[in-house]
Amino acid sequence: MHQVALVFLALAHLVGVSVANRRGATVVVMQDYGSDDFSLLDDDLQDAIEDVVPHTADAFRSASPDKTPTLAALLTGRRPAELGVHRSYPLGVRGHQLDASDLELLAGVRAANVTLAHFGVWPFENTPSDIFDTSFMSTNFSAIRDAAETFAASLGENENYLINIWLPRIDATIDFGGTFTDDEWNDGISGVYDRSGDASGQCPDIFRGSSDDYEARYLSCPRQIYMANRQHEVTSMVDMMQNIQDSVEGHGANVMLLTSTNGPESDQVDAHTRARVSFRGQKRSVYDGGLRTLFRLELSGPDTSDAGWTEPAEDDFGAAPMTTVDILPTLASMILDDSVAASLLDAHDDTLAGINVTSCWVGESTCDNGDLSRSKPMLFEWRYLAPGHCIFESPRYAIVMGAYKLLHEPGLRTELFDLDLSTFEKVNLYNATLEDDDDQSRLETIKETMMSELTDWIAYLGELEKVSTSPDPAAQAHPGCAGRGAPQLAAGAPEAGDEPAVALSASERRDKLRGIIFILADDMGAGEMSGYNMDRTADLEAGLTDTVAFEPKTPELDRIMAQGTSFYHFYATMPVCSPSRATIMTGRLPSHKHVRFHNIVSKKENENTRAGVPNFLGEGIDYEEKLTTLTKFFSDQGFITGHFGKWHIGYDYSGNDDYDVDGALFDTDEYMLYGMLSSDEVDDVQFATASAPHDNYLDNKDLLFASYVQHALVNRTLEFLEDRVARNETFFVNLWLQNPHAPLNLAESYDQPAACGYPSEDNPMPNSDATYELKSTVDENVPLQIYRTLMHDQELQVARLVASLDDLGLTNQTLVVYMADNGPEDSTLSFTSVGTSDPFRGQKRSLYEGGIRVPLMLWWPSVIAAGRKVTYPATGADMFATLAGLAGYADEFNDLPDIDQLSYNSHDLSCLATGKSEAGGFECMANCSTLQCVEESLEERPLYFEFRDYTLGDCLSRSARIALRRGRYKAHWEPKNKNDMFPTSSTGTIRLELYDLLADPGELDDLLLTQAGNSSYADIAESLRLDMVDWISSGRYDTEYTPKASFNKIRYDESFTSFYASEQCTTPPADANAPTSLSVTAAKLETVTCSLTYLCDDESSDKTSSESPTYPFVSMAPTPAPQDTPTASPTSEATSPSSSGVSPQPTPEPSATDSATNGSDSPAPSDASGLRPLSSLLVVVMWLVALKQHAI
Repeated sequence: MHQVALVFLALAHLVGVSVANRRGATVVVMQDYGSDDFSLLDDDLQDAIEDVVPHTADAFRSASPDKTPTLAALLTGRRPAELGVHRSYPLGVRGHQLDASDLELLAGVRAANVTLAHFGVWPFENTPSDIFDTSFMSTNFSAIRDAAETFAASLGENENYLINIWLPRIDATIDFGGTFTDDEWNDGISGVYDRSGDASGQCPDIFRGSSDDYEARYLSCPRQIYMANRQHEVTSMVDMMQNIQDSVEGHGANVMLLTSTNGPESDQVDAHTRARVSFRGQKRSVYDGGLRTLFRLELSGPDTSDAGWTEPAEDDFGAAPMTTVDILPTLASMILDDSVAASLLDAHDDTLAGINVTSCWVGESTCDNGDLSRSKPMLFEWRYLAPGHCIFESPRYAIVMGAYKLLHEPGLRTELFDLDLSTFEKVNLYNATLEDDDDQSRLETIKETMMSELTDWIAYLGELEKVSTSPDPAAQAHPGCAGRGAPQLAAGAPEAGDEPAVALSASERRDKLRGIIFILADDMGAGEMSGYNMDRTADLEAGLTDTVAFEPKTPELDRIMAQGTSFYHFYATMPVCSPSRATIMTGRLPSHKHVRFHNIVSKKENENTRAGVPNFLGEGIDYEEKLTTLTKFFSDQGFITGHFGKWHIGYDYSGNDDYDVDGALFDTDEYMLYGMLSSDEVDDVQFATASAPHDNYLDNKDLLFASYVQHALVNRTLEFLEDRVARNETFFVNLWLQNPHAPLNLAESYDQPAACGYPSEDNPMPNSDATYELKSTVDENVPLQIYRTLMHDQELQVARLVASLDDLGLTNQTLVVYMADNGPEDSTLSFTSVGTSDPFRGQKRSLYEGGIRVPLMLWWPSVIAAGRKVTYPATGADMFATLAGLAGYADEFNDLPDIDQLSYNSHDLSCLATGKSEAGGFECMANCSTLQCVEESLEERPLYFEFRDYTLGDCLSRSARIALRRGRYKAHWEPKNKNDMFPTSSTGTIRLELYDLLADPGELDDLLLTQAGNSSYADIAESLRLDMVDWISSGRYDTEYTPKASFNKIRYDESFTSFYASEQCTTPPADANAPTSLSVTAAKLETVTCSLTYLCDDESSDKTSSESPTYPFVSMAPTPAPQDTPTASPTSEATSPSSSGVSPQPTPEPSATDSATNGSDSPAPSDASGLRPLSSLLVVVMWLVALKQHAI
């Protein structure tokens, strides 16, 4: 059928058959441009785009989340996976080949008297470009524009045309064609010096003190560069489109189409990417963040009415379920005579994946999800891993039908999302249990229908793989967040590690111990340590086109971790600095009535009053009876105490005499601090028990503070240790480090990134080569490079300290603790703060796991088990009791006057780290021989968290005010009255969420929604909510300090959040918060069953073999849908192609003619791949066509 149609079309071309009036189309394709990037442009430029291409299809999806596969789909109307085009390659490395049979539809369009032209990038290096009448292959933006405009102006009045313009990315890091001067490049784009505090500030940065005291360290930031890139790229593109439109619109009927290849790039591949995405995922993900791209359309010319074209119905066009594979069939229908187009499309119907959606584009009919039935399903594949957070790593396959999208990773997981419910693909319905039986039945029908369609296609791709000659590496499994981060509590006994030869008793440990060093990192989540996560770099690069930069890698910390015991379910008690540190010092929750640190403390008393916090820890408290601090406790046991580094738990700035009188509060012998003070205020914060004043204060208004502060603090700590050794004294020292807290400024005296293993030449910069030179306005350092450099600098200093213990003879006599105070900062506050909370949701200021789950390592050779991984949930409040227990001072701890208050929150977990005990040993080890037994024998206690302030970032971070974990479950609760600081059991609810942290560590599956039909989850959630109320009403909760109403208002003021909208998930709050209930109506079911024409049957919704699309030359046997898995399981078992029951068909041997046609000695694609060589007759006819064209 293909050959007959093409012969007819070629002969028609020879005799001059054409449509009555000129018709043509211009297709402009951008790269890595998500649908939300449009909102980043200035208003005038948005207006200019809307003038040229006014109609937008918001529901459009690219055929692939990568450039080259999508472009292959655009040329062929076929799915990239069926073409064997799975990913992009850099030019000159390895190119994909599209055979003549792949391009038959395009050849048919050309044969029907349509001039084909191509301008721009051409990634198919092994595919000749002579399919086009005119082509200009280039990566020079200006040259492409000039060539395309010239060609458009030269078109004849009756010359039908199809112009492809594939634009490269413009990158400000290099002098791209000399188009712009440095000043012109950044004109109108905010730079790093802009701290206006509103949405126009593109480079947010933390600065200490006034703006006069703290200068910006860097020339530029990625958001500024990305904005400049896109602003100039789009400006030039719109001018080109307008000029082309002016050239063609005077004659015939013309289509102008603007689209993109895929969603935005990762900053681990392009360091200057800072796109705006309101969908989950990005490039290389088949979540919608990787697929939802720009698609805009305009119809122009005097003959649009004669052609039957009217303006599309805007709402329907915007909601139309379309994808890249639909573009070529639709343009063929619009450009060609109706009968010719129908014949051509019918001839290729068995291989085309796209459908003709002309009726949508020209306003002939409605075409939203409810009205447009496709004859071919919308199917997607990405077979490699994706850089960035594991939450954005999608399953390999996806299908969209109506209002639903199903994603499937064979053998690992299956996800189903209602896209009307939330665009972010957050509420997975695949294993949902709904309240209404009819809803549940309809949901099962949707699952079965969609899985049947998807598994048929997966089986077909499996057959293609057997005959594939694709140069791409094999597909990789996509586990997502499964297996990342912490070992799971219910997954069997964690690794016990190497046990000490003899478990020492408390008195033996006490005699052996010389000192304790408590190291505290600032704003660092567990995702920053490769020992807690995993090094994915090699796996990522196996499936990417470019180098993946800056995956977390911490070999020094990992080595220390391997020599000690690590806690994998460990929490800071609050997601900000001051309260978390107050907990460490007191062994109590921040909301305890003797702590009262509900928020960060300021040196301004009025700010503290407004936030409802005291000016300093212990203000107005009877220290001796009500509040024992960690340093005071060890000082009382004869330890010399020191504190070196950050403090941030307040001072008495008034100079009153009740602050730390005679060391009654902190009893700190030596210190070296830094903070937001000027040097003349240092005397006011001397500790009462400190040695004679000396120059010990670090001023972090210093521009280069972050680059050297770790060195200075470790040096000061080593001096302290040398003195203790010389005097034969025991010691307790807090080493509270700065990094990776913002601002993160690199050294200027030497190349600090190179010294730490992150040289600038390794920064990922696309569209450049090894010889590129940066523009004078562009900084050579990029955020991930800066962040990882200073993180590694901290790591090196910690390793230097630990190594020095050996020189001091302290290795086997020193307990080293390494912990962090909360999760990583959000980049909306400081553009260099790009740490990861992977695999958890949320960051600093969020009560989701990413804001409070932190690393904890205990290191004491010969005493603490090496390599042990503890999964018992614990918090920073446990550190007081645990350190006392490890040091052998549990009895002294239990005799403290405030022990009734301390023991409520601080539990001694030392037995989890000190190895197996002998009979009659430590309580939690007495009857256990395995670590799993120990953990199960410990009390399943509630862990309470609260944060009253606002949350920065996106909908993944914005948590409720209160959270509580007990065992595997965690609830989040937002009480109804925002000014009610003391909710009771009868208090109403704004939000209540429930998560199973073992099955869903990312906290995406709210069980109150997805398991609403199982009342036991509602009971669990209510039980956890009552646990929250129990703490608040316990008599231990602070009732004295409450915030002002003006402070609370900001938490609920949605207008306040616009400045903090980050690069991900910028959906409105109404969409960010999940609905209160789920339902699957009959109308929603119909959007699925009638999304495909062969399913939409009044009598039956069953698919029949005669109506369904046939995948070429593959005998499809029925494929069973996967069975549902228990909700608690973190994976979903499903049928894979290898077990689908599809019998592979015999592969015909290639003939000599086939090999000759392909021009190589390798076998030609066989019939099993769905590809056919052209007949000899067609070759002759096409040769005659070429002669005629050249003669013209």
